[in-house]
Amino acid sequence: YQRRVHGKLEDNTEKKKQLQMEFENTERKLVRATKLMNGLGGEKTRYTETSFQLGEVLGRILGDVLVSAGMVAYLGPFTNLYRQELIDQWVQLCKKRSIPGSMSYDMSVFLGDPVKIQEWKLQGLPSDSFSVDNAIISTKARRWPLLIDPQGQANKWIKNLERSHRLVALRPTDSDYHKSLTQCIRYGVPVLLENLDEEIDPILEPLLLKQVFKESGMMSITIGDSTVEYHENFRFYMTTKLPRPHYRPETSVKVTLVNFVITPIGLQDQLLQKVVQFEEREIEERKNKFVAIGAANKAKLKQIEDDILRMLSNTETNLLEDEEVINTLDTSKKLADEIAAKQSEVESSQKICDKTRAKFVPVAQRGSLLFFCITELSNIDPMYSALI
Repeated sequence: YQRRVHGKLEDNTEKKKQLQMEFENTERKLVRATKLMNGLGGEKTRYTETSFQLGEVLGRILGDVLVSAGMVAYLGPFTNLYRQELIDQWVQLCKKRSIPGSMSYDMSVFLGDPVKIQEWKLQGLPSDSFSVDNAIISTKARRWPLLIDPQGQANKWIKNLERSHRLVALRPTDSDYHKSLTQCIRYGVPVLLENLDEEIDPILEPLLLKQVFKESGMMSITIGDSTVEYHENFRFYMTTKLPRPHYRPETSVKVTLVNFVITPIGLQDQLLQKVVQFEEREIEERKNKFVAIGAANKAKLKQIEDDILRMLSNTETNLLEDEEVINTLDTSKKLADEIAAKQSEVESSQKICDKTRAKFVPVAQRGSLLFFCITELSNIDPMYSALI
């Protein structure tokens, strides 16, 4: 009888241990579930709205991709007004052919990344939509970009864009530019070829056509008489200071021509920056500081959001049983809330700076108008030049 009682005691003790373990496990899951709800509960509305918006984008994607491909392939050399006329025609044509697409197409919305665009502006890209579209075309096109850049703004932007990758700036007049170019191709260093004329060196043709082939297990390309290893990270940019270059058709099909001529709005923004920097240096420095902080905050928020979604989608076990994921989500959410609060303060401070800068807008407008009036004087018939 004692053995039977002792056996029941051991069984009940074992059951107690199991129940205690289940209780503790359930308690831990409850804590994790609370963390999960606190961390992601407030995101439900935003995720639902984003999901709905993505569904709408998916429904219009065919027409938008068609217009985007046409813009990247063909509209780079043209002015902003002519680009918009052609885009409107293409949108109407898509509608006529029952191809679903956006009624008001915006390249920066469809192909652009807001965080990346903000970084470009900090690197010297003019803030007008025309320049943003030019940057998107230059970075999305399959052919190497040749930028029509009489004012040098594209040149400045590219140098800042690729500075961290040790960009090498070359000119066709340099005595050893062929040698420098092959070295950059071999080691994956970006190259900017400046001050091109209307005739492009024939030695560049294999590079422009991307005639890359595999030799001895390595990707290679022939430049002149030498075959060099082709690094996958190599990037090539070309700029010309000619305001209205006439490239032959056989040249135009080898590159992506992009018209980076300055626009009135772009020049106005740059003049405003210079005027405020001269008159109210402290305000302009604060403005630039806030813009840089705001861009960094948005980039961090985007990275945190991507990390959260990646962890949620990649977890293979029950989410409540993965303590590491829950703790990471909790930490990420707290960090995101802190950054969002700082971003709100930055935006409030930016508005104060913008009010001060607004006083100098008329000066920038007149300067921009004067510049383009003087530029257009070159179109006056020589017959009337003596009257000016």
